[in-house]
Amino acid sequence: MPSHTYFKLAEASFFLKKANDNWRNVPDFDFYLSAFFSAARSVTWIMRGEYENAPEWKAWYDAKQPDNQIVELLKKTNAIRVRSQKSAPITTRTTATLHTHGVSAEALKILSEAKDVRLMPVDSRNEEFYFVVEGRRVAVGRLENAVHELPEFPGEHALAACDRYVRFLDELVRECEKRFPRNLKQQAENPVTRPATE
Repeated sequence: MPSHTYFKLAEASFFLKKANDNWRNVPDFDFYLSAFFSAARSVTWIMRGEYENAPEWKAWYDAKQPDNQIVELLKKTNAIRVRSQKSAPITTRTTATLHTHGVSAEALKILSEAKDVRLMPVDSRNEEFYFVVEGRRVAVGRLENAVHELPEFPGEHALAACDRYVRFLDELVRECEKRFPRNLKQQAENPVTRPATE
């Protein structure tokens, strides 16, 4: 039976996978990202509640000294969670790569001179988009790629930052569970409730 800590990490990983699966769909992507940060940030809190009474756990946990890159990652992910819980929802800046074909010379001129080009989905699949300039549909493009950025991680895809965070948490949880295995009595007193399957 997995620990409460591992189960919370699995929840975070679930939401990260959902965000990855929904890279075409904004705001769905942002909603899953928000759920990921909420669950991921709770992993160490759950760990503390689950293991703090284990002999030598507190000394082990307090001695964990992450390197400067991880410290910076933790500060930024905490800032995202605090912002999303207390002041503003998570919204990413999306840069999309679209492939166009058969675009007229007039449309290319309009697009190259436009200060603001908006994308509007052709349908609910979010595979093709209209290029919209001043309310006018100028051309159609097929979505090839999208990069979602968070203000805390400029120039980096949000999924890459989240993946680094999950890898750090996974390593921490694995080490904790190896050093402080839960015994059957603890599992019986603190069972992990599994979600109902469909």
